[in-house]
Amino acid sequence: MHATTHAQGVRRPGTADAAFVARGPSAVVELNRAVAVAMADGPAAGLKLMEALEASGALAGYRLLLATRADLLRRLNRHAEAAASYRDALEPAASDAERRYLARGLAETTGQG
Repeated sequence: MHATTHAQGVRRPGTADAAFVARGPSAVVELNRAVAVAMADGPAAGLKLMEALEASGALAGYRLLLATRADLLRRLNRHAEAAASYRDALEPAASDAERRYLARGLAETTGQG
C-alpha cells in the first residue's frame, strides 16, 4: 500500500517514509521503500536506495532484491546489467509464474523478446 500511495502522489513529506521505517529496521522494509521511491521518483532514485541496501549484504541472494534490481535497471535502459540481474533472479524464483515474468524481462533486455 505504501508504494501505491507514493505512486499516486499522495505523499506528505516524510510521513509515509517514516511510517514505513517505523515498522522496524528491516532490510525487507528498506527494499519496499526503494520500490516505492522508484515508483514515485523514478527508477534511478529507487536503484540508489537499493545499492546501499545491497552493499550492506543484508539481503544477499534474496530473490525479490534480484528481481527488483533487474526491473529498475531495465527501466533505465541498462540492458546488460539488467540481463545479468534477471539471470541471477531466475534460479531462486519461487514459482513458474515468477520464472515466466523474469524470463520475459531477460528476453526483453537481450533483444530476444
